[in-house]
Amino acid sequence: MLRKALTSHADASEAIGCYSHFVFGLSKVLLRCQRRHVEQVKVVLPVILKVLNVAFSESDEEDTDSLNDLSSAAISIGSSIQEICQKLEGQRKEVLCAILGLYVLQNIALISRSRQRHIVESSSLIVAKFSQFLPFCGLSYFGLLSGDLDKINDICKESDVDIDEDDFMVCFSSAADGASLAVIWGHISAEVEEAAVEQLDIVISKIRQDCFRRWQAIGMFKHILISIDYPWIIKSHCMDVLLSMIDGIIPEEHIGSDDDFSAILPNLFTTLMAIERIMMGAPDLPLRRKAFSALRKVVSDIPCSQRFDTLKALITNSDSPSMVAILIDIVKEGVLVDNHQNNLTKDQNRKEFSKLWGSNALGIVEMILRPPKGGPPSLPEHSEPVLSALNLYRFILIIELTGKTNYTNVLSEDSLRKAYSEWLMPLTTLISRILAENDQDDHELAESITCALAPVQLVLYRCIELVEESLKHP
Repeated sequence: MLRKALTSHADASEAIGCYSHFVFGLSKVLLRCQRRHVEQVKVVLPVILKVLNVAFSESDEEDTDSLNDLSSAAISIGSSIQEICQKLEGQRKEVLCAILGLYVLQNIALISRSRQRHIVESSSLIVAKFSQFLPFCGLSYFGLLSGDLDKINDICKESDVDIDEDDFMVCFSSAADGASLAVIWGHISAEVEEAAVEQLDIVISKIRQDCFRRWQAIGMFKHILISIDYPWIIKSHCMDVLLSMIDGIIPEEHIGSDDDFSAILPNLFTTLMAIERIMMGAPDLPLRRKAFSALRKVVSDIPCSQRFDTLKALITNSDSPSMVAILIDIVKEGVLVDNHQNNLTKDQNRKEFSKLWGSNALGIVEMILRPPKGGPPSLPEHSEPVLSALNLYRFILIIELTGKTNYTNVLSEDSLRKAYSEWLMPLTTLISRILAENDQDDHELAESITCALAPVQLVLYRCIELVEESLKHP
């Protein structure tokens, strides 16, 4: 009967305060159960979490007191489950502890979605109380960022209770978010960190020392950064934790780690795409700057053998000309660093790798200046990536000409003639036509187009000069 009442309230837009009484009452009912504890918990938790989800998603500033009461009731459910666990032994205790862990993480995720303006100030105490359960469940900050969530998910499915496990696990759909958020809240509040019996600085230091754990942890943050459910302040603190993991890390070759990296790449790639969205969509400049710093540092932490392919994939999957331009500039920085390291080494293998990096960079140039769909790039819409691509091409030309080398094959006659006829001249014709049309129009848009194309035209002519000079004096 109590479960039925909860379900009806979860589907209705009634006052949040009504939920608290039901949840508090249910916490007492759980303690009075004499048998089939795991089954009883698995029956009621989906309903309770549905109530909490509705409450936190529909709340506003006026509901602060009611939300605090409901959160206290949710904590009482956790306390009841903990008390039951202490009376059990063997597999049932292990399963119930795992369920409690997921319940705690789900709650931390729901609290973090609150629409309250001052979420940090209003929610830190509640998150601290939930975090007190983490040590009991055997969950640590390091483990939460290193895949322990998969282990407790598996444990929860091992019970012999006659309940559809897949349906039950759906109620913990945000537990993966909660795993990262539990750590982020430890950064936000010393009180939360203390409640979890953790020292976040030590955890971060441990993660920094292991490149695989570092990549794994960064990949975990995708849940928070890409979601539209969490407020900007939570994402900003997430970015702080991420940066603390990679600040000062010296890019390595990561010898022997390619297989490990390939396994974690999908999550890491999603995190990078989420960071891009924050760069473009965050409402305040400091967060956009954090995101830009994180993008560069995460990319630089990727193994050299995978770094370029990752950048190319980001460029290919981006629909923002400004973001494409930024990514091409990062490719240019990579070419610069690679060239510098190449000049300092006598290792022939290192030189061959440098040649590959530069040649791949030329592939990016071609992709922008001669799009796969054919024809010159669309201008002025894509003037930013075109300018970046021209700068990258000119940069590679200058490196090879200055060093009197041709590692990238950019100075071969065939490559020069291809660039001249297929990249540069069609672009020159396009820009000339656009500017001629603008001369006939006397309005602000025409002036804006001319201003956008001016730097493109300048770098384009310098590229043409270099190519023509190289063809004259091979």
